[in-house]
Amino acid sequence: AKAAAPAPAPAPAPAPAVGSAAGSEVGSAVAAPAPRKQQKSVPDELAVFEPMQREPMVPPPGAAAAFEDHACELHGCSVDANGTCAVTGGEDGNAYVWDVSYPTCVPKQRLEAHSEVVAAVAITEDGRQVATAGRDNIVVLWVEEGRDYKNILTLKGHTSWVSSVVFSSGGHYLGTGSYDETARVWSCTSGKELAMFHDAEVSNDRGKPFVYDVAFSYDAKRLLVGGRDGVGRIWDCNIEDTFYVAKLLVTLETHASAVLSVAWSADGKRIATASKDRTCKVYSAKTGRILSVLQGHEGQVTSIKFYPADGRRMPDGRLAPPVSLATASRDATIRFWRVAPETRGLDPEEGSKWNATCGAILRGHVDRISGIAFDATGASLVSAGFDRKAIVWDVQQSIKLGTAEPPEP
Repeated sequence: AKAAAPAPAPAPAPAPAVGSAAGSEVGSAVAAPAPRKQQKSVPDELAVFEPMQREPMVPPPGAAAAFEDHACELHGCSVDANGTCAVTGGEDGNAYVWDVSYPTCVPKQRLEAHSEVVAAVAITEDGRQVATAGRDNIVVLWVEEGRDYKNILTLKGHTSWVSSVVFSSGGHYLGTGSYDETARVWSCTSGKELAMFHDAEVSNDRGKPFVYDVAFSYDAKRLLVGGRDGVGRIWDCNIEDTFYVAKLLVTLETHASAVLSVAWSADGKRIATASKDRTCKVYSAKTGRILSVLQGHEGQVTSIKFYPADGRRMPDGRLAPPVSLATASRDATIRFWRVAPETRGLDPEEGSKWNATCGAILRGHVDRISGIAFDATGASLVSAGFDRKAIVWDVQQSIKLGTAEPPEP
């Protein structure tokens, strides 16, 4: 007689669904993770580098402290007025709030709300509000309650990556820029979109005219916008007017490539743009007349900031260091630029050139620097880079230790 056929093996039990009671138990089976979404293409000037293995970092000369809790590239930083609290955004979709009081940097909180890269961050002067902007097209507003920051508003309206976010002085408004080719202004109280800026005449010769960065004037009545077409634009942002209509006030001289960063001086008289073409330009904020061209970086200039204490005294009574501007680059360096005292206080319309020379070069990062930010006193500068680290620089010490020219190989 024929041998009986072996009994078929029992079918494996189906894996419990994610979120089910069984799936939430320690050691139980869970459903396979969903496949990752296909990555969108990134323009060359914002391309993501592959992670690199590096030795643990010690603060470089001129730096007060460094922090590296992000396990990914950093896409920006911001610091409060006193230089005690900073925020950084990362490729992993998280942002960190840091206590950057000397001599150590301690992470205070990880902010988790985005499903994609946190591309830009901002913190108010008093450190009470934080904004995070992501490649998930949203902006999240966080407010300090007790010892933690709470997610109180999610701003929706952009239809593509949000690349820039900035608070107005006083924290009443929030400005954003996006790959949807618009800049927008929002209420920090209601989350309502108050204005949208888009130049219908913008050229598409360099591809879609993404907006890469925005900056408010001190009185929040004007908004400076820079983007992929290489042009900086100043928009009327006096949104408190009863019959407000978006109006383009000034169009700046074109860079040879994309404008990656923009800045407004504290006195409201000057503006600056930093470009993929490795140059920066300083202009009159009133007329757009070009005052100076800064050259020297060996890579795309990714961030630019005016020094808030230029020509003034520090809180301790010392004269502020001779710095007028700071720039950061894909070449992994930060440059401090200084303007001669006899021209520093001149009105931009008096016909004088605002000639700036490089006073110091700071080296501490080993990969592209994505953002820099001064505190309001001018005592410290925070930088964030694709080397997964952020550094707090002592401006006074950095000026003394930074080299005016790169050393010989």
